[in-house]
Amino acid sequence: MLEFVQLLHEAFHTESRWLFVLYVGLGSSLVFGILAAVLAFVVDTGYQRSLQEQHQNAASAQLTSPPPIVIKDTSEENRLRNEIQRLNSLLSTQKAQEATKRKREEIRTQLGNLMRESRAIMNSCLQPPTPNFSCEATAGQWDEKAAKYIHDNLEPSYLERFNSASGLSMSWTGMDQKTPAP
Repeated sequence: MLEFVQLLHEAFHTESRWLFVLYVGLGSSLVFGILAAVLAFVVDTGYQRSLQEQHQNAASAQLTSPPPIVIKDTSEENRLRNEIQRLNSLLSTQKAQEATKRKREEIRTQLGNLMRESRAIMNSCLQPPTPNFSCEATAGQWDEKAAKYIHDNLEPSYLERFNSASGLSMSWTGMDQKTPAP
């Protein structure tokens, strides 16, 4: 052993105890540090591979469908089929109700727009006559547009009510020069 220490002293070119201890300590730290790093690398590689395998197993488990449910009791199977049919029917009914509700909202909105247009036409007709504006032509166009919308979107009885509606008439005196007095 002393011969080995003498060889190390000669290799380091020193006879100082503290320099020798420092060289041996640093050298052994370096060697053990490298060994520890190699060991950590090997352990971490194994850990990373196990994570990859877990992810692959999880992904393949998601791709495969679950095993089918086997029901041996036909009454239970019939009950479940009836329940599914009932739920599908309920869903269809709710979708139809929502569609009807949306359609009614659209109709109310459009009828409101038509009413707003009619008031604007009436107000324009009450103003002094202007060139390029005819109350009779504008009211006639609006009437055709409203009748078409009612015909296309509502029941026939609504069109009859619209055509026979009582209320403000577009034929009072002073509406425009072409309109005869009642």
